[in-house]
Amino acid sequence: MDSQVLIFSVLWSCHIKQQRSWLDCAVEQIVVPEPREASFASSVTRLSCSVAPWPGQLNRWANWIVFIMKTRFLQLVIAALCLTWILQGSIAARTDGWRTITMLAESIKVPSSLSTKEREDKAYQLAALIRRKAGKAAPQKLIMDLAVLMSDTDQIVRLWTAGALGNLGPQAATAIPALEKAFQEARAADPPNRFRSGIHLDDVIQQALEKIRRRKK
Repeated sequence: MDSQVLIFSVLWSCHIKQQRSWLDCAVEQIVVPEPREASFASSVTRLSCSVAPWPGQLNRWANWIVFIMKTRFLQLVIAALCLTWILQGSIAARTDGWRTITMLAESIKVPSSLSTKEREDKAYQLAALIRRKAGKAAPQKLIMDLAVLMSDTDQIVRLWTAGALGNLGPQAATAIPALEKAFQEARAADPPNRFRSGIHLDDVIQQALEKIRRRKK
């Protein structure tokens, strides 16, 4: 972005300098003939020749035409550059949100310098951020990182990750094998045929798989 601002400043300074030089060339002193005594013959001659412009006027008109053409061209170039930078800024703004989410997912992955409580809190933040972007295209790297987190040893991290994948919808189809494996492990660790209360990991994973497969059809 700094280089773009530098290029814009150089173009604008050149544009101002050229305007001044063209303006100096355009504003020329018009040399008029020396005054002389009026006579009938000279009056008739001046009236008959006054329609034709003086050479100074022709030069001034030509310089003004060149000045206008070059000014318009530079204005178009500067406007095109500004439009390009605005579009690049809007694209960067749209991708910054996913970049933050991807970095958050990477910070949770093992090995991590975070404590167990910090990793669980960040997993919750990750799921909340992805829920706000439901229906929008997510980077493939983020989906791969979430699939890796489904094999994490922390059950809370897996729970929030499964919810995040479900909110991504059909674009998270590549994470289905990781979800299915985590589902089987969760069912084996906590069978549903006994009394259970609260939220369970296998139920969250099953809901995520249903969302991905239902929207995929």
